[in-house]
Order: sequence, then C-alpha cells, then structure tokens
Amino acid sequence: MRIGTNTYGLGAALRDDLDATLASLKASGITSIEPCILFQTGLEGAIMSYIKKKEPEKGGIFPSAVGELLIRRFRAEGFTVKAIHVMGVNWKRGNYIPVLRFCKDNKIKYAVVSFMEGSVGNIRELLPVIKEAGNKFSKAGMQLLIHNHAQEWQDSEGTNVMQYLADNAPEIGFELDAGWTEFAGVSSVEAMKRFKDRIPLLHLKEIQKNVTDLRGPFCVAPGTGILPLKDILKAAEALPLDEDGILFDQDNSVSGDILADIREGAENLKAAAL
Repeated sequence: MRIGTNTYGLGAALRDDLDATLASLKASGITSIEPCILFQTGLEGAIMSYIKKKEPEKGGIFPSAVGELLIRRFRAEGFTVKAIHVMGVNWKRGNYIPVLRFCKDNKIKYAVVSFMEGSVGNIRELLPVIKEAGNKFSKAGMQLLIHNHAQEWQDSEGTNVMQYLADNAPEIGFELDAGWTEFAGVSSVEAMKRFKDRIPLLHLKEIQKNVTDLRGPFCVAPGTGILPLKDILKAAEALPLDEDGILFDQDNSVSGDILADIREGAENLKAAAL
C-alpha cells in the first residue's frame, strides 16, 4: 500500500535531522511526500522566522528555492513527489504564475491550495482567478486542487464553500481532508461520495477524539482518533485517486513524537485496508 505524508507538521524533524527523518519515514512505509512551498517573494525570511518562533513543532514550509532542492533530495531518496501544498499566494491579485512555473519546472502534477475560508461571498470574489488558474494548470497537464479545513464546511448563504466551489468551479478538483471534514461535523465518507469525481488526493489528518481547543497539540496517530479508517478506505475505492493519493497530514503530535505517530498510523492504515 502506498502512503504519503505532507511536510507541515514535520518542520522540526526535517530541520533537526533531515537524514534521520527521511530514513524514519521510509522505514515506516511512507512512499511519497507532499511539501508545503512558500511563494511570498520577499517575505520568506520573516515568515519562516515567525513560524519557527511561534510554532516550532510545525514549520514544515519551505521557500520555493529551498523547496526545489528538497524535492530533488526527496526523489533521490526514493520518495515520489507529485503534489505541493501552495502557501503565501495572494489570490486576490491573481499572482499564481510563479506556482505554475515552479510546478512545470519540478514535474509537479497537483498544486494544492488552502483558503481557510468559510464565507461563500469571499470565495465568490476569488472565483474568476480560481477558474482562470484551474484552466491554466489543466492546459499545462496539471491540476489545481482545493484542500479544505473545517471552515469550508460551515453554513454560508445556504450552502458552504466546498459545495459552492464544486458547483461553480469545474476547472478545479479537491484534496479532501477527511480529518478536518469529520471535525466540522460532516461525514468524510459522504463528502467523498458527493465529490467522488473530483478527488485525486485524500488527506488523513487524525484529530484526537473530543478535542475542541486547537491551541495546543491535537493530532494523534492515524487510526486512533476521529477518522473512520475502514469506511474511508472503502469509499476511496470509488474515487479517481492518484496511485500516491493517500497522504497523512499531521499538524502536530499529542504524544510529542510525530514520527512515531506516522509509523503507528501506517500500520493502522494497512490493517484497515485488509
């Protein structure tokens, strides 16, 4: 079974000992990596300093120049890199062209965007540039995907941001985050059925049961929190998932050892697939 991981919660581990961290991921059965890439030209240093100071356990976000080098390293170590999580782009200004160029240059198939936006009205303002970008990526042989957090499921104008984008932006697809979907009180299995033709990537963020305060660590080993893993894997059979389409996306670790969580999560995921 092919299992990937996003880099967001792995910032400290990757910074402290890149070799050991990649070796641990490989030993855990991780086969692909989805790096978070920062495209805010001129502000990378300030943003990275803030992240390291305020959220040291996270910070797995890399300025594009560094990200390019890491992608080469990941691939040299045998990991597949098909997607990047795009950070820092000002979509109101439509400045996504550097992302498009980066993806072309680095043979990236999926550019993933998180708006963290619950207002359909605000997304409506961005819709023209979202559709334009989706078309540009498609013409280049790639796909623009929207990654949800809990906000995108909240009620807004009689619908929600996810449904609005599904109805009004056929140019884009979704990287459904099952954990944030469940946390929002929405069945991830039902969401997978609803958007089943639009989901090539699936994030398995595992959130501790009964957590309501997200100011401290809230992620646990996949298979030990709110995710109904067996049901999710069954529903995933009907999705047009990429062969590297199932990825962990841990923000942090309640246990304090995110690499151990990933190792346990990989074991749980393989067991759930039986």
